[in-house]
Parts: sequence; structure tokens; C-alpha cells
Amino acid sequence: MATTLGRKMQDQTTIAPNPKVVTVAEPGGLASLRFSLGHLTVLGCTPPEMTYIAARAGYEYVSFRTIFMGLADEPDYALASKPEMLRQTRTALAGTGLKVHDIELARIAAGVDVKSYLPALETAAELGARHVISSIWTSRRSYALDALAELCDLARTVGCTVNLEFVTWSNVGSLRDAIGVCRAVNQENCGILIDTLHFDRARTRLRSKERRVGKECRSRWSPYH
Repeated sequence: MATTLGRKMQDQTTIAPNPKVVTVAEPGGLASLRFSLGHLTVLGCTPPEMTYIAARAGYEYVSFRTIFMGLADEPDYALASKPEMLRQTRTALAGTGLKVHDIELARIAAGVDVKSYLPALETAAELGARHVISSIWTSRRSYALDALAELCDLARTVGCTVNLEFVTWSNVGSLRDAIGVCRAVNQENCGILIDTLHFDRARTRLRSKERRVGKECRSRWSPYH
């Protein structure tokens, strides 16, 4: 059952989301677009609430923020430790037919043990998610590479890819940085998530090298913001 906030948002005739665009490969090499409602768009809503909202708004997927980071005023939607919310989320997904595309945010940062993400990864996989978003917030490159590789190993055990997002104010702030990290980690299930906002903020200009990497990524991973 949706809360008052959830019902209010469902009843609005227009919603201005910041959707994630998902490319889905089709026979013949063509791709069609599918859309996922990102949790930051409706962060005041629990996963089951946003699932009903996404269904009403016409989305095919939802992207949950189920890794609690302990930030000021951040809602805690850690489904792995909230059985009743998890049950409601399963009900919402089954009732709407929507699928979970990804979860966030598996930060790579000093003092963060990536093994702590395993419950969230396992729960996400149970819900059908196949991607986890990550970003890097440490200047210690060797540590970041080791931690990201470990995260990829954990994600692989539940059938998920790790999608590294370059954020302009993080320690991997450009497409070039992200390409370098992914190549250094050299994990089959590590890809790059492109948020068009950060793509623009970083003043990204695609050269032949980035275009080749983009083609490589599209052959294995699908998410874009």
C-alpha cells in the first residue's frame, strides 16, 4: 500500500523525471530504448511506492537506491535489512510487471569495505537487477583499482555488472578517467555508465579512442542516464 506521498505523486498528471535510458539489443544489431525511473527523482518514496509511480508514468524499469550511505537526511531503503519493505517491493513489482534495472550506490572510498555491499547485491539479484552503479571517491588509485576489482568479483557471484559512473567532482571525473580505470581493472563485468549531465559538465568530446570504447561497452553493457 502506497503512503500518502506515494498516492499523491501517482495521482499527478505530469511527472518530470530524470530517467535512465536503457538500450536493449535486438536481432539484426538494432537497439530499442527502454526507460528506468531513477530513485533520485523520487527519493522521498520507498521502493514499492516508486514502482507504482513508475508503472503509472509508463516506465519499463525501476532503479533503486538500496545501499544506505548514511548521508544527512538520506532515507534508508536497505531492502536487505528491511523484510517488510522487501515484501512490499516484491508485491509491487509482481503487480506492475516492472523490472529492476540497477541499484546504487556502491562507492569506492577510504574506509568502506566493499564486502559490506554483498547483502544489497544478493537482494537486488533476487529482484532481478543485473547492474550496480559505482563511483570512486579516493585519490589512492591502487586502492581504488583493488576495491573496484573486488566489487566486480562480488557482483559476478550474483550475475551483476558493475557500472562505473564518472562524476565531475569525484576522483574519476571524466570519460577518459573512467576508461582508464576500467581498462586497468580489466574485469569482464565492469563497464561505464554515462550520465549525460556529467558528460556535459566534463566538457566531453568524443575522439576516435572514446568512440571505440563506447562500441565495446554497448556490446556488453546497456545503462545510460
